[in-house]
Amino acid sequence: MIGAMRSRAAGVALVGILLFVTGLLGWRGIATEATDAVRVDASVPRCGGTEVGTASWAGSRLPAIPLEAGMECRLAYRLHNTGDTDLTLTGFHQAISGPEGGAAFRVDAINGGDPEQTGDVEARWTGEVALPAGDSTSLRIRVVFRPAGCTARGSVLWAGSFATVRAWGRDRDIALPTATLYRGTADSHCPAATG
Repeated sequence: MIGAMRSRAAGVALVGILLFVTGLLGWRGIATEATDAVRVDASVPRCGGTEVGTASWAGSRLPAIPLEAGMECRLAYRLHNTGDTDLTLTGFHQAISGPEGGAAFRVDAINGGDPEQTGDVEARWTGEVALPAGDSTSLRIRVVFRPAGCTARGSVLWAGSFATVRAWGRDRDIALPTATLYRGTADSHCPAATG
């Protein structure tokens, strides 16, 4: 009798575990499917203090911002929620353009606010912006010249950018399209190392 009760309890526990795992996987799948519905458009950068040119990157011609003293550029992304689930834009991060980045540019503002001062090489912003089903929202980035930075004259850089979107309590990074390159100039050139 006791053996049968233990066997039944073990069976109930196993069913409970299987239901929990199935629910967890289903929740993750639904959240992933919802964030897969985000489409992103990027606009051409608008700059002051420099004239945007173009450069080749992965078989395409893209806008290239010359890294010159006094330059200030505005980059804009439009995130479209083409799905039927309300989402929330909860963050942004961009490589090498944060407080401790070494490149000759840095992100100065994200959606009108200061990026987080994390001591990181990435520029980061966290917040909550509604992205209802069938609607869109903007992500606006201001990039400025970093006088203490170093980007070799003539080199072309790309800074990977990601938006973080939340669905069903789960955050997911979405790679933003490569829409802007950065070109080293005499103003951004690295001094030769001295030994």
